[in-house]
Amino acid sequence: MRVKRLASLKRPSLMEVPLGSLPETVRMSGYARNKAFAISGEVRELYGSSYEWYGMTLGWEECPEIIRDIGLPRNAANLLQYTRLETGDLLDFQEEIPEGMVINGWIHSHGDLQ
Repeated sequence: MRVKRLASLKRPSLMEVPLGSLPETVRMSGYARNKAFAISGEVRELYGSSYEWYGMTLGWEECPEIIRDIGLPRNAANLLQYTRLETGDLLDFQEEIPEGMVINGWIHSHGDLQ
């Protein structure tokens, strides 16, 4: 079934946005860096091996280019070779972010962070 109102919509033309050059450094607070190492240590201690995990990097809305914290959405699978996140878990995580903070990237590591 086609809805007439939707059928009359025109698709937007393809838009290209040049990004310029990529940054050569990542700005991260000591707190966020220490937390990433602490998470890796906990993973290693809990599982006794180098299991992978994903997290989200967080920054303040007014200064999103600096990583201020590491957030951990529920990982659907953590194995030696890979980890997986589910869309619903990411949406739930996004709802729990403290006010004034935004997701500004992601972090991935093995339990030994090497």
